[in-house]
Formats: sequence, structure tokens, C-alpha cells
Amino acid sequence: MAVNAKTEVFDHVELFGKPALFTNFRIDRSTVPENWYCYDFRGSDNDPGKLNYVELRVGVNHSGAVLLPEELDLKGKDYRRVRGQINFLGSRMTLETFCEVHDLPYPAEEEKYHIRPARPDEAGLFYDQHPLEDEQLVGRVTFVGDDTQEFTDAEAFLKCIREELPYFPTTGFRCEVLTDDPAVRKQVDDIFYDFFGEENPHQIEDYQNETKQDMTFGGV
Repeated sequence: MAVNAKTEVFDHVELFGKPALFTNFRIDRSTVPENWYCYDFRGSDNDPGKLNYVELRVGVNHSGAVLLPEELDLKGKDYRRVRGQINFLGSRMTLETFCEVHDLPYPAEEEKYHIRPARPDEAGLFYDQHPLEDEQLVGRVTFVGDDTQEFTDAEAFLKCIREELPYFPTTGFRCEVLTDDPAVRKQVDDIFYDFFGEENPHQIEDYQNETKQDMTFGGV
């Protein structure tokens, strides 16, 4: 289950001395406002609910999530040991109330537009322009509860696969390769073959000549 950052009722906490909002559930990253930051907590195999580490994203032993208006200092790593440096302040509140309490501007709602056909005198405004294309996605990963993360950086995508693949039985980890870059597609295969103790029988030329189609791994 992933909660909406804008509507969830959170616990008011201090984490490493910074005011923040805590929930036991995952936070849907797509609902996190711009210039706000979301992190996950990791427990242990013996005590999955303990707040041992705070990380950018946690698959297995997820023990909570935190939302705050400034970036955490992870000391140059992908995680930071909590060591009891989280203080529950005894109140529960929404993101909007948190902003009022801490004198912060509430994140503006995204503007909604209604689509209608262009009038003849407007047509040139729409069809003569050449907007820049969005960054090309290289891959997508999903977890139980429809928690999804998309990547435009190949190295970050491959790193995520290496880290999360061992936990797929409990996290429901799945990955989808969206790029047609032969090197990336081969590296993904390499990771999966290696995980199952085999060597990838395909060479880079095989990926250069293959017909473009998305590659999805999951339920393995």
C-alpha cells in the first residue's frame, strides 16, 4: 500500500533535528510535491518494524517512510543509520497542517487544463512549434502495492536491479527495460543470468540485431 503525500495523516516527527512527517506505509512518489523529499526506513530480518536505516528507497524490510521539505544529508552514501535520532512529537497532521505549523508555503496544486480544438487563427500557435522531447526512459521497476520508479539514467537503473533482485520473493520486484540501447539490454540480461548462476549466452551483436521490444522481468 502506498499513501498519497498530500492527503495522508502523518505522525509529526524530528529526524536528525529536522521537522518531518512519518508514516508506516510507503509514500507514492508521484504525489510528493516538487522540492519536497521522501525517504524510506529499513528494519532488520529479526525486527522488520525497527527504524534502523533511512534510505532513498527500500524494497525488503520496509519499516516506514518520511516526508520533509529539505534534503537529508546521507553522508555521501545511499543510506544513513538512524541511531535513535528520530523523535515522535506526539501529534498527527496532514502536509497542509505541517506547512502551517512550520510557516512554510503549501505546495501549489498542478494547474488543470481543458482540451478543445484550436480555432483557425490559433492553429499556428500549436503546430509550428517544436517542443523538446522528454528525457528518454531507459527502464521502470515496480514493487508490491504498485510502487513504481522510472529511470532515465542507465547506471541508476542497473544499480537498482542489482540491489533489489535478491529480494524479489518478498517485494514483488519487477523490472521493464524500455531503451533500445543494446549495451543496457545486454547488461540487464547479464545481471539476471548471473543471479541464477549462469552465463549470458548472447553477445552484444545479438542485441544490436534484435527487433525492438520492451523487456519485462518479474515473477521469477
